[in-house]
Amino acid sequence: MMNTNEEAITIPEFESAIMGLAEKVIGPSIIVYNKSEILDLISSDYSDEGVEELYRMILSQYEPYEPDYLPVFLTEAWRL
Repeated sequence: MMNTNEEAITIPEFESAIMGLAEKVIGPSIIVYNKSEILDLISSDYSDEGVEELYRMILSQYEPYEPDYLPVFLTEAWRL
């Protein structure tokens, strides 16, 4: 059974990019976001120039949080 984490940090602006939960070997589960979907969401409101910088700026507001609660951003998914 997955160890859910009631304190896992969600980013409301990126709710539609949530892929699911990741279960860590030690510690609580965390939320997994699809990074390319996040960049698509951002780029729909902004020009291509500076999208990656805006992405980093949004995420930087979460730096002071406990690492066990921070989400993961999946860059690429592989099918084996």
